[in-house]
Amino acid sequence: MAEESDTRRPRRRLHTGSELISALPDHVAQLILHRLPPSLLFSVCRSWRRLLYSPSFPSPSFSCLYALLFPASALGGGCADGDGETVLHLSAFDPLSSRWGHLPSPPVRLLLSHPSILCHRLPVQSLSSRQRLLLISATTDRLHLRPALDRPLVFLPESRAWTPGPPFTSPRRWCACGSAGGSVYLASGVSAEFSQHVARSLEKWDVDSPDRKPRWERRAPLPNSKFCRDTIEAVGWRAKLWIVNIKGGRHREGLVYDAGSDRWEAMPMGMLAGWTGPVASDDTDDSGSGPIYCADEHQGTLKVYDETADTWRVVVESEHLRGATQMAAKSGKVCVVSRGGGSISVVDTVSRPVRVCVVDPPAGFGVVAVHILPRPA
Repeated sequence: MAEESDTRRPRRRLHTGSELISALPDHVAQLILHRLPPSLLFSVCRSWRRLLYSPSFPSPSFSCLYALLFPASALGGGCADGDGETVLHLSAFDPLSSRWGHLPSPPVRLLLSHPSILCHRLPVQSLSSRQRLLLISATTDRLHLRPALDRPLVFLPESRAWTPGPPFTSPRRWCACGSAGGSVYLASGVSAEFSQHVARSLEKWDVDSPDRKPRWERRAPLPNSKFCRDTIEAVGWRAKLWIVNIKGGRHREGLVYDAGSDRWEAMPMGMLAGWTGPVASDDTDDSGSGPIYCADEHQGTLKVYDETADTWRVVVESEHLRGATQMAAKSGKVCVVSRGGGSISVVDTVSRPVRVCVVDPPAGFGVVAVHILPRPA
């Protein structure tokens, strides 16, 4: 009887990983699984992990850390090319698998160093807007040090491709660039030769414009030409652009551009006093209404601005934040480039206590800048 009972017992069907949820059609299972956190999908089983990386999974809910990289040989005159120019590389770091994936390089050659400039790397300026990465400014021509770009280069994660934007009215370097309200702004800078007109100019490009021939529109000029002395951020926050004319130093000047009224105003004194390193706003919903952070390059602290008290409050202190050069923020994660591009510190401001982890760039490369965007297709 025992043997007869055993033979009648239904056998369990082994899960082979070919179905998403047992006894459910895949299209129904996907509707359920799309509501779960990507980290959970990655860790449960292979079929869920494959769904996570499939074209049917909504990419905006899964962000990656993008890094513009330079070859270590490109500094100090170690380039393979006789003209000293090199090509930047683009990679995306998957926070779930903790792996870097290589992406197409921007189609431009540029200079990162020059024998006459011993202490600094020549700047490369980029920004993110409307889930796109934009390369705005760089240097070329070892003899005359001219602007390398006559128009922005735009990378779209969904197509893994670079496309050209509208031509600049004046190609430039040493400018301020940023995004507010879905539009990209370009302020001040130096063209092939210094010009007061360019140094005080402000131009706007509506990235989502349906116009077949998009263009840069002139906006209210800056009050003076003091904002082309350094490579600076134009940080979009609360529908305004916030800029400081030099990095570090005591004799700084801060301005705020109100995109709605097209006018400039002075920066609050408390904000200016605490602007002691790279700054970024948390643009989780592209509205610029999240917090704005500053990484103190000397003290090694991450600070958040309190608009009511006009002061900066320390969020965390870490040796990894010393020497910060650039940063990006989204969904409570703040990514800070430091050590001359040799390290990326990721600060989780939501966790308690606040956590800091370090992400090393791909071997043989340094980091120019980081941005947080949807995962590449």
